[in-house]
Amino acid sequence: MLFAPVPRMMPSAAAVDCPDVEVIFARGTSEPPGVGRVGQALVDSLRQQTGLNVDAYGVKYPAGKLQLGGGDGANDTISRVKDVVQACPNTKIVLGGYSQGASVMDIVAGVPVGGVTWGSSLPPQYVDNIAALATFGNIADRSGSPISSQSQLLGSKAIDLCNPGDPICHAGPGNEWSDHTDGYVPTYTTQAATFIAAKLLTAGASSVPGRARCPARPRRWDRVRPWDPTSRRLAPGNAWVGVSDRSGMSFRPASGLLGLLTAAALAIPPFALIPPAHAASCPDVQVVFARGRLEPAGTGQIGTALVSALRSRVSGKNIGVYPVNYAANADVVRGANDMSGHIQYMANTCPDTRLVLGGYSLGAAVTDVVLAAPGPMLGFTNPLPPGADEHIAAVALFGNGTQWVGPITTFNPIYNDRTIELCHGADPVCNPADPKTWSNNWPEHLAPAYIKAGMVDQAADFVAGKL
Repeated sequence: MLFAPVPRMMPSAAAVDCPDVEVIFARGTSEPPGVGRVGQALVDSLRQQTGLNVDAYGVKYPAGKLQLGGGDGANDTISRVKDVVQACPNTKIVLGGYSQGASVMDIVAGVPVGGVTWGSSLPPQYVDNIAALATFGNIADRSGSPISSQSQLLGSKAIDLCNPGDPICHAGPGNEWSDHTDGYVPTYTTQAATFIAAKLLTAGASSVPGRARCPARPRRWDRVRPWDPTSRRLAPGNAWVGVSDRSGMSFRPASGLLGLLTAAALAIPPFALIPPAHAASCPDVQVVFARGRLEPAGTGQIGTALVSALRSRVSGKNIGVYPVNYAANADVVRGANDMSGHIQYMANTCPDTRLVLGGYSLGAAVTDVVLAAPGPMLGFTNPLPPGADEHIAAVALFGNGTQWVGPITTFNPIYNDRTIELCHGADPVCNPADPKTWSNNWPEHLAPAYIKAGMVDQAADFVAGKL
């Protein structure tokens, strides 16, 4: 698709729709105008993971074999950033490039390969508008100068991805040209989208998917049509894996779960104002556990094992169990609403009961939303009110995909000293590794592997210590 440039003077009197996110992407050498194959795959994955309204803009530059258009591409990128900021100041911008397009982004980031002087770097006043930057097959990686480590402007927001067999970005034997031309979709584009979704969290992307009310822009701004939210799906696997397993099921990173956590905190009534109800009998401890994807209703294999192990370690206490009520297919938000609602119910009716939260795989993602969401957003309508955390004694998570971007306590440090996150061996859901190994390592994610490895017992020891 050809993307028309926005005129320098953009009308601002009337309000029009603005995207939550715009991806400005520079295509590779000799690709037709637009965002190119890698750019389109990145945009598609980002839409699928976050549920946000994501537009795309193809950087206008020659992308010829002589590789002399990088400066033009950098200048067009910066012009586009300025236009978006002027017309849609709440839109978060993602920069990206593949192959020669990655070199365009090197210039924008202020670290041009070989110290070339053509083209401009991004003016510092626009850095805060950039949520993330992703490059694929960047020759700068071969020389040890990736944006992520060299750019003072955008290094902290950047991910540089190089297929190990790509001769453009990887020095060494065994390289194949096909690893450069065909080696980035979908594995690395999915990984980049996961990274970007997490950055959108810290950048404060729109809390409601759709379009914000922003200053007008010309109707001739051609753009990729927004992804239809009616077809939205979260990861159809046990969450978080971007590869097909041997059964043919496809897995994608479900960091859209983190994309849910991008809103600023909304005003919530203080927890103390919730009127107390009259409880009949209350357990000393209750384990609130969200099972993994496609496990039958209940707490699942790991949840059941955790409760059993905990009972053997905590004598003299009555330990109750509440299995989170959700379909465990892809509906993380429904599970999060149910878990949060039950926590509030227990705090209201059984204020002396110590709650233990837990989740495995998709269930860990459910718990992530409950603990990290600062307010209602994207279907999550029941956030924990202030003071609810005082009733939570411990949190135990297994095979949690947020470990790709850091522990869940990164997003809510209040639970830092009472949370244990366990990742078994090479479990590709929670252990970042060479994507080529994900399919073979999938058994490491399965519940029996965690139980056999003693990780449920390890979690029970931790939780017992908190009780």
